[in-house]
Amino acid sequence: MSRGTLIVFWLMLASATCNYTNVLWEHRCEAGSAVFACTIPDFLYIPGQNSSRVIEPDSTVMRRLSIRGTRRRTAHINTRLTIDAYDAALHNQLKRPRAVQFAETKMKLVEIPIDLEYGDFSSGYVHYVVVPSSETAYPLRYLDLDWNIMGDIHNLSTLVNLETLILSRNRLSSISKQVFQRMTNLTTLIISMNRILEISFSMFPPRLEKLFVHINGLESVDFSDANLPALEVL
Repeated sequence: MSRGTLIVFWLMLASATCNYTNVLWEHRCEAGSAVFACTIPDFLYIPGQNSSRVIEPDSTVMRRLSIRGTRRRTAHINTRLTIDAYDAALHNQLKRPRAVQFAETKMKLVEIPIDLEYGDFSSGYVHYVVVPSSETAYPLRYLDLDWNIMGDIHNLSTLVNLETLILSRNRLSSISKQVFQRMTNLTTLIISMNRILEISFSMFPPRLEKLFVHINGLESVDFSDANLPALEVL
């Protein structure tokens, strides 16, 4: 093999194994999924850098979007599943879906859109959720942040229409009494498997039906002034 051929070979090899974030990926909903939720197995989004693009002639199918990874994938496989954040730019690019599932995507930050109604951001690396100030109430009713690394949830207090909130397997050590004060529609709350040492049941809204607080290492539980007439599961 000549020296020139060898150089070309190594350049081609480097190109084949380079960081896939330099490539524009285009996706369509998987066959048969669009009727229920546009399902996409691989996706790339790094704010300010390259991004995947969803190709859909009918924008109505983008009302529900599902992008889900899997922890069973081995490290040597180039999965093209890198989504650093769900922010306003990505929400607009995806034609503002009302329901999204970004599970097991290694996402670090979530910005709640003003028109989102269902959000599943479980099994990632989310450490912060941005809730921009708004003159109208957020319509979000379901929010799943299970298995992330959140240590502070105070800004979730503005999500007043939440009915289900899942915060299990995070890094919560304490919760402000004001967080749930305005969530008058909340019926399911899961804060189990965190690091919470003290809980006052007076901070929970009265419409709660299911409350999970187990595996927290609780040292103090205060039931005084609790008002949970609808509670069925604890």
